[in-house]
Amino acid sequence: MDLEVTLYQIAIEVVLTAERRPDLQPWTSDAPQQTCGQGWTAKIREQVLTLPLQQRMAVLLHKYQGLDCKQIALVLGLTETKAMSLLLQAYRALSSALRDITPASGD
Repeated sequence: MDLEVTLYQIAIEVVLTAERRPDLQPWTSDAPQQTCGQGWTAKIREQVLTLPLQQRMAVLLHKYQGLDCKQIALVLGLTETKAMSLLLQAYRALSSALRDITPASGD
């Protein structure tokens, strides 16, 4: 197995452990803040956290780690088709949830 895939799998286990511990912050990435203001970032973060776990992991690996579907499939132990399906479902859910929300000026 590729070392990079192994490292991502370890990172996923760390995230899953953190989610089970209420004393740890579940979202530590500041990646969205590079392009959005705090208010908009909080809305996106809130919606991402409502996604089912596998969809959430697929989105985070895709958007913030830059992995493609094949790499996401390897990391999550899925077929490439399933990884594509997870991303499609997640992005549709996010699009629907955020459709009526627009970033406020100054956000």
